[in-house]
Formats: sequence, C-alpha cells, structure tokens
Amino acid sequence: MWATWTVFGSLGRPEFAGTRIRALTVRVHGHFAYTTCVFEGVPVLGGERLACTNVLHRVDGEWKLVHHHADKPPLMGAILEKLAQGEDPAG
Repeated sequence: MWATWTVFGSLGRPEFAGTRIRALTVRVHGHFAYTTCVFEGVPVLGGERLACTNVLHRVDGEWKLVHHHADKPPLMGAILEKLAQGEDPAG
C-alpha cells in the first residue's frame, strides 16, 4: 500500500513542479481498506484536481491494491493524449 503513496507523495517535491495529494483519508475494515484523496496535477498537466479512490485487500499481512479510480478532467486528458502522440502539450 505504501509503495503507491510513496510515489505519488514524492511528486509534491519542488523538482516535480508541485503535484500534491490533498485530503487523504484511509478507512480500514478488517482485511479490506479504502482510500480517498484529491490529486492536484502539476501546471504542465493543467493543474486540475482529480478525485481518487483505492481499494486494498490484506493478504498474508501485506496490503494489495485491488482497484483504483481517478477522475479524468477534460484538459488533463487532452494534454496526456498529446504527450502519448509525441506532441508538445503546450503547442
């Protein structure tokens, strides 16, 4: 579970232009857990906010991510499409 959040959390460092995770909530119910948060994209990704949800299951004492959902704002989707096609997202 922490590996995912370590990666996303590191994006908030200045060298990654300030991507942030806000309002992180974790709820644990036995061997299942879910998290909700707001992911704030870096300016080059449109600076948009995505509501994110993760569902985890504990197997043999280790948390496994079994489902992830994040909103796809229109602006960020268009920018990612340009990047996927090798285009300059600013142009």
